[in-house]
Amino acid sequence: YLGLGYFLFTYFLFKMLMFSSFIGVVWLIKKILDTVSPKNAIFGIAFFGLNPFVLIESLVSAHVDIVMLFFFMFGLFLLVKKQYFFTFLMMVLGYGIKFASASYSLFIHLGSIVALGLSMGIFVYIQKKLKLQ
Repeated sequence: YLGLGYFLFTYFLFKMLMFSSFIGVVWLIKKILDTVSPKNAIFGIAFFGLNPFVLIESLVSAHVDIVMLFFFMFGLFLLVKKQYFFTFLMMVLGYGIKFASASYSLFIHLGSIVALGLSMGIFVYIQKKLKLQ
């Protein structure tokens, strides 16, 4: 509907959406790293923005993954700024664009649970070794 029934206009709008999402992700990486680790900001931008795989898949092939990533990065940016409600909204928007992205958060949560379990196990082991009960 946005392309007014013309394929080339629709194609151009789709490419512009992918390009603006890519630029947005690069900008958000810079903003997040400026807050978290300022000395690595330029490296983070170059590592993502100049990665040939990312460039081909997001700009040439134009998958909607880059739009999903934009919302996740925006959510991460809001998380760094401690705006939890809007973080949740951005993550939900990311899920809405591509439901496969829900598996990303599943792995993050599972990883957190495994890390917590391992650290608790190590703590109990050290406690028993030192007999600090």
